[in-house]
Amino acid sequence: MKAVVAGALLVGGCAPPKVIHPAQKVFAIEVPCESRKTAKPENIRSLYVFPKPTTIGFEESNVPMVDLIAASMRNGTMLYNELFHAPTYEGPLSKCKLDTSTFQVLGVGGDLDENHRVTPDRNVLTSIDSGIGLVVRAGGHTARAIAAPDYDATAYTPFGRVARSASPAPTGRTPVAPMAAQSGKNGAPGAVGSRGRNGLRGLDGTRRGQSGGDGGKGGRGGNGYRGGDGAAASTPGAKGGSGSDSGNGGNGGNGASGGDGYPGGRGENGFNAAPGEPGPRLDIEFRPIFSPFYPDETLVYSVVKATWFTVDGQAYNTATLNYICHQGQA
Repeated sequence: MKAVVAGALLVGGCAPPKVIHPAQKVFAIEVPCESRKTAKPENIRSLYVFPKPTTIGFEESNVPMVDLIAASMRNGTMLYNELFHAPTYEGPLSKCKLDTSTFQVLGVGGDLDENHRVTPDRNVLTSIDSGIGLVVRAGGHTARAIAAPDYDATAYTPFGRVARSASPAPTGRTPVAPMAAQSGKNGAPGAVGSRGRNGLRGLDGTRRGQSGGDGGKGGRGGNGYRGGDGAAASTPGAKGGSGSDSGNGGNGGNGASGGDGYPGGRGENGFNAAPGEPGPRLDIEFRPIFSPFYPDETLVYSVVKATWFTVDGQAYNTATLNYICHQGQA
């Protein structure tokens, strides 16, 4: 009996283990859909919009409002699109996404561009109750992405207005420069075979703006010496020797430097300019105001009107801006 059990154990212990092969990953080359998915309005059960910002300043522009838009369909499926602000994009990220091209999109408290981005109306009263954002409508369903107006004083650019400047006055006249001073005399010619003398220095200018005279020309060099006669022959019938060469003429003298010019005259003073316009007159009005976005706070509403006047007191232009700020910031 012991021998049988030992044999069975020996046979079982030597049996090779079963090899388990890992599952192979199959990569599908087919794409579920090649473009966006159209949601028929009558098949939409509910519509959702997930907004991006919570507050928007009145001087911001082209603000994207929607992080994601989704539609729950009556067949139980859910379509979504996180490219709401890129409606014309076609690429890998747009495949199988909710097509919103047939949805109605309206701006609230501002205007929308072609990519559904909002630019707030600068009149702060436009959005005090509605907020700033957009509304999406499809199949009788409505979804909103609304942000509260930002009433922080630092969100506004300072109200800066500048009056017109007067035209520049004419410049002063420049004095006319007189003629140049007299030129220096020319140097005398050099003696025979010698260098000519230098010309004399021109005269300095004597009147404002007058140029110094030109220096005189150097004298002409002297003529060369005459060559010597040839030597007489010393034997009958012999030819006389050649005469020696004549000497070179001397170099002409250097021309003298021109005289120094006299300092130019002082230009006349420029003409006085006409006075500039006074700065615009600012008329400011303050009063309390309330907004449902800040229910526990009394806000400060202000209107600033600027009026420009000419130098003779005639009004010619006006500009008005309004603001809403938190108390202590106005």
